[in-house]
Amino acid sequence: MVTSLGATLLGPGRVRHAGHGPTVLGTHARGPGRAAVLASLGELAAAMGRAGMPCRVLGTAGELDRALWTKLAVNAAINPLTAAHGVPNGAVLSDPALRAWARAICGEVCRVAALSGRADLDPAATWAAVERAATLTADNRSSMLQDLVSAPADPPPPPDAPGPPPRPGPRRARAPAAPGPPPRPGPGDPPRAPRPPQEAGRETEIEAISGAVVRAAAEAGAPPGAVEANVRAMRAVARAQARGGGRGG
Repeated sequence: MVTSLGATLLGPGRVRHAGHGPTVLGTHARGPGRAAVLASLGELAAAMGRAGMPCRVLGTAGELDRALWTKLAVNAAINPLTAAHGVPNGAVLSDPALRAWARAICGEVCRVAALSGRADLDPAATWAAVERAATLTADNRSSMLQDLVSAPADPPPPPDAPGPPPRPGPRRARAPAAPGPPPRPGPGDPPRAPRPPQEAGRETEIEAISGAVVRAAAEAGAPPGAVEANVRAMRAVARAQARGGGRGG
């Protein structure tokens, strides 16, 4: 199953629905048993539809791979940036610097998917999926941000233009005059990231989401880029929280 439904965990047994999105089912099953698996998935999709959760079944393994990697691109573009800055999903589109980073990450995921042979993604369509998800869940806190915080921290002042990856630091760098090529890790002072927010006490999904892209890129011989920079940034946020000794910032 691949879903784009948004939700916010309010507490044990309490979830707030935060946005609609498509849900699909698929399988990599081969051989004589594939037809039976697809039939079962069709029955499940029908049951989900009757329960108010529209769902469809993908006919090929290639479609499933595209759906999985599109969801990975959406998560990699939204979750680390919102978590590092303590902002809701909509900020990925409304903040020019975060938008530039999100678009660079999305494009990188598309390239890695192609180079590694995992999926053939259309960059424009994939970025449209990121925009759609961020718009439909604009007020939602991403799952990675929910893992980090129990209450939002004070957001950092937005940079004037894309710069190095956001990570905790005492100073804010002077932004370049205009956006250049897709952001890549490099020397220099980063824009000031948010102070460590109140801790929720859960490990983030950074290794499962962005880390999966980094590993696939390494296997394909692709150079490190914006995704790996965000992995490092989130690790720095986690270290800063640990040094802070728990709740508070």
